[in-house]
Amino acid sequence: MPDKQKSVRLFLAIVIGLAVVNFVGASVGKLLAIPPGNVTPVWPPAGVGLAAVLMLGYRYWPGIWLGSFAFNLYFFIQNGQAIDGAILLCCAGIGAGSSVQALVGAYIAKNYMGFRLDAWKLNVFVKTIAAGGPICSVIAPSIGTVTLILTGVLPEQQMQNTWVTWWFGDTVGVVIFTSLLLIAYEQYHQSRTHDVGERDTHVWKVFSGVLMLIMIAGTLWGWHVMRARTEMENEIRFEKLVVDGENKIENRLLSYMDALHGATGLIHASENVEADEWRAYVRALEVETRYPGILGIGYIARVPEKNIRQYLNQVRQTLFPDFKRKIIHPEVVAGKDPFIIQFIEPYVRNKEARGLDIGSEKVRRKAAQKAWDTGNDQVTGIIDLVQDHTNHPGFLLLSPVYKEAAGSSPEKEMRDKLTGWVYAPFIGQHIFHDIFSSDNPEVRFAVYDGEISNEKLIYGSIESPEMSFWKGYTQRNFEFAGRIWVIVWETTPYFKPSLNGFQPLVILVFGLLSTLLMGALLLNLNTARDQAVQAVQKATRELQEINRSLQKSESRFRSAMDNAATGMALVAPAGRFIRVNTALCKMLGYTVDELLSRTFQDITHPDDMEINLELLRQVVDGEAETYQLEKRYFHKSGQIVWVRLGVSLVRDDEGQPLYLVAQAQDITEQHQIQAELMDAKEEALRALKLKSEFLATMSHEIRTPMNGILGMTEILFKTEVSPIQRKYLDMVYSSGVSLLTIINDILDFSKIEAGKLALETTGFNLKSFMDETLYPFQQQAEEKGILLWHYVHPDLPDLLKGDPTRIRQIVNNLVGNALKFTHQGRVEVMVEREPDCGDDKCMLHFRVSDTGIGLSEEEKSLIFQPFTQADGATTRKYGGTGLGLSISSHLVEMMEGKLWVESEKGKGSVFHFTTCLNVLDEKVDSKSDSAYKTGPASQVLPQSVHVLLVEDNEINQVVAINILEDAGYRVKVAGDGKEALAIFQGETFDIIFMDVHMPEMDGFEATVAIRDMEKTTGRHIPIVALTANAIQGDREKCLAAGMDDYISKPFKSQDVLEVVAKLVQVGQVDKELKQVYDEDHLLTTALGGEGDLNTVYVEETDVFIDREKVMDRLGGSTELLTKIVELFHQKYPEQLSDIRQAIQQRNPNELHESAHGLKGAIGNFTDEGPYEIVRRLELMGREQDLTDAQSVYGELEASLNGLASALDRFVQTEASVER
Repeated sequence: MPDKQKSVRLFLAIVIGLAVVNFVGASVGKLLAIPPGNVTPVWPPAGVGLAAVLMLGYRYWPGIWLGSFAFNLYFFIQNGQAIDGAILLCCAGIGAGSSVQALVGAYIAKNYMGFRLDAWKLNVFVKTIAAGGPICSVIAPSIGTVTLILTGVLPEQQMQNTWVTWWFGDTVGVVIFTSLLLIAYEQYHQSRTHDVGERDTHVWKVFSGVLMLIMIAGTLWGWHVMRARTEMENEIRFEKLVVDGENKIENRLLSYMDALHGATGLIHASENVEADEWRAYVRALEVETRYPGILGIGYIARVPEKNIRQYLNQVRQTLFPDFKRKIIHPEVVAGKDPFIIQFIEPYVRNKEARGLDIGSEKVRRKAAQKAWDTGNDQVTGIIDLVQDHTNHPGFLLLSPVYKEAAGSSPEKEMRDKLTGWVYAPFIGQHIFHDIFSSDNPEVRFAVYDGEISNEKLIYGSIESPEMSFWKGYTQRNFEFAGRIWVIVWETTPYFKPSLNGFQPLVILVFGLLSTLLMGALLLNLNTARDQAVQAVQKATRELQEINRSLQKSESRFRSAMDNAATGMALVAPAGRFIRVNTALCKMLGYTVDELLSRTFQDITHPDDMEINLELLRQVVDGEAETYQLEKRYFHKSGQIVWVRLGVSLVRDDEGQPLYLVAQAQDITEQHQIQAELMDAKEEALRALKLKSEFLATMSHEIRTPMNGILGMTEILFKTEVSPIQRKYLDMVYSSGVSLLTIINDILDFSKIEAGKLALETTGFNLKSFMDETLYPFQQQAEEKGILLWHYVHPDLPDLLKGDPTRIRQIVNNLVGNALKFTHQGRVEVMVEREPDCGDDKCMLHFRVSDTGIGLSEEEKSLIFQPFTQADGATTRKYGGTGLGLSISSHLVEMMEGKLWVESEKGKGSVFHFTTCLNVLDEKVDSKSDSAYKTGPASQVLPQSVHVLLVEDNEINQVVAINILEDAGYRVKVAGDGKEALAIFQGETFDIIFMDVHMPEMDGFEATVAIRDMEKTTGRHIPIVALTANAIQGDREKCLAAGMDDYISKPFKSQDVLEVVAKLVQVGQVDKELKQVYDEDHLLTTALGGEGDLNTVYVEETDVFIDREKVMDRLGGSTELLTKIVELFHQKYPEQLSDIRQAIQQRNPNELHESAHGLKGAIGNFTDEGPYEIVRRLELMGREQDLTDAQSVYGELEASLNGLASALDRFVQTEASVER
């Protein structure tokens, strides 16, 4: 506890001491202060604060704040400033700025400039001063000037000058005083820590310190002398300006008295002065121009109290009919003679004064009484003139008037002969404001009546707190007309100081900088000297230490080599052993003497000799520093010893080879283990090959009968069967499909294990893909009473490129599981867009949610593992292999996505997976979308397609024939490859279905033979492989043999018909069929001549209708097509009208909305012609640019008319085809 109290006391002592040092430094700096703002071009506390934080640490910053706060508070008190909350806040803000500046400067110096108090480096010292000076010195001025402005101390217009001066002062203060303090500290530190041991070193340091003190003292003396001289020159000039100003004031006031004396002469010269005479006299004086400040000249009559009524009647009769006596304070004039203003000109601006009894107000009466008593001119104290509505300080100048000239009678008689006073009213602001003709006078003044106070202020030109570069101030008493005025004089910002005004500052800055440079130079020389001596001493000690280390190292090396567990040897470049250790002898079975009498070549295996010698040569020749080698030595017993050898070369001082250091590690056992591992690997590869062959065989053997089972079941479905028979057929078909799913899962899992599962890349339409994928689940959902619903976000692109087969497999698995484990409620499938995964790519987020049995936390951690389900009860109740989710997880990873689940037991589950796919341009719609356009082949191809079926299994023949003939195709059957070739040579076919595995000649050989025949005919017949092998590589093998496509068994009718639709082109249809179409006029009109049977095209309106796309969307329903076209005919004129109205009203938002709606309607039939035009209008609305909207609207109207006509013909054509 005492130690803690001592630490606190020490901390407080340092903080207070630092505050005192800052206060003293600020006091010195203020000697150079430049108003306004009281900033100085050299500010020592800035340098002291930064040095203190660098030397003492960050924790002592309160000393900087306290010193700054105390000094600024003291300065405000010294200048007579009332201390309030704003002033305290101002002092605190300035102190905060100083503290923050020092802390930031020290932080930058220590963390970015490499400053270390115990490591003197000149370049680091310079960077520290640069960072703490010009850079960090912006902090205190910024905080300080803002504080001064916010507290009202500094006008905003002075902010820039104040900030610049403040910044300059802090910068110079840091550069000079931080540098001096750090140099002094370093000198002291060196004297305490460096023990060089030479007397002249200490003498040199003392000399350096004395020299710096002399330079500082000389600088301060020169600054003081020059400052005193400059001060005297400024005072002399200021005094001259003050005297000149006083003379101008005196001359102006005397001219006013002359004007009054002239009016007195007018009264003496005339027995009764008429109003016209008085007006003419005043007008002749040109008061407003020649006597600035006089409001007018008037006459005040002394009226005996007893004659007041008579006087008023007489004035009204002879001068002014409306004349009235005006009394200010009745009690003042009670029982006394009234002093009434009889004349005052100019009258207009002084009409309130005529008739005023000035004797009814104390200040006026006192001055008039004094003038009466003394016979001299008299000025009143400060009064409010009745004719002045601005409430400026005013006064009256009174000159007494007697019946005879003053001085011609005794004093008592003269007093009795007083008739009144000639007077002039004045406003102080008007008298003195133009004393100096210049707009920018060098001095300004204020006039007070008797004493300096706001109540006594007659005139003041000191209107703002601006202060001059040199502050001059004096006050003088000025006697005028019986009163003493006090005039205060001070300099303005326009005061021209002595030309030597900056010399004291220049001397101070230059002297301190010179001292700084000298100190830095001396310190650098001293440091260099100390470092040189220390370097010599250190080198001597290091040499001694090296010798001792070498001796110890040699001893340690011998001991380490002899006792090392690894075999070691020193070998001559020629190969002879120089020194060997015990471990090497034990490894090779030789004694030490036996090895020393041999070379390494004697015990090296011949097969390793060549490489060993080559590596040795490279090291000896300098091409390599070391080498490593796994090689074989002969054991003394003749056995082989495998070693991992590491060799390095030791050279002498001239670079010549001395000996080799060799380390040998016995790895014989490792080599044996590696050999065993290689044997195990080869065995595993053989097992994997056998497994693949077994899977291929099993796939073929299972799929072949399965094709028959499923195919025959489908054929039976088409026959007339009883309900109970149909039920049994459903069970057979469902069981077959389940078995096929299990087989597919096992094969896929096998491919994943072997790393041979590959993805395909093809274009597909996302919305169509989702419809087709989920359609087979609808019946299952309906049977269980479950709502199956899906949603594709409209922001997703229509056309994507990826592997739709594998995506469908994942979706099927997730949806199938959801339906399996959900007994009531719903299953929802949503597809949304995640942040894109690259240019021209789209990240799809699939979400499959259900209201089923849900999963526990433990079950969620297991379900993605192969052959695993939630628990054993789940397997018994619901069935399944447990491979689906594991396979799906691997597929998602291959597609750059992830698969996860959110679930709670008893509350359903949500399975998520993402996949990154390429986005296809809409322009390639028809090509990219073809892979997933479905529908019966009869809607795509004529019924005269001729098919050659090559299949050795009779059941599969029946299934395939039934599918093809039901589609209206003509089928020829061959039992093997040889028979197929014979049939092919005699007939013409449009497509061949080729079984791969057959007796006599398999499908591969038959395909090669057919392709050879085609080289002479120039015709290419599509060949589709039929195979029960569904393992990786089988498809590639079929394509490599020349086949065009691949269908795995058991195949579905849709698979067969789709491949026919894809591979058999319209141009391959028999000419007879085309002629039939032409004669029946089924599509000629719709096609407009030659063209694709799946398009409707009207040349004059450039309208293109994709028949296949439209009918696919409508499920091939002509009735639905008719309804949609009728609805389009009803709606599009209204939408067209809305677009026209939006263009006329110049409403881009309405145009965008209307065009967007119409675009969606047109998009049901085409993405060209009117679709492109309305899209342009939609873009104009979105970009708020309707410049060309009217002309584009005309194009749209014409194009829509063409589309309407084309749709009518399209409906007619489809109706004819259906009939």
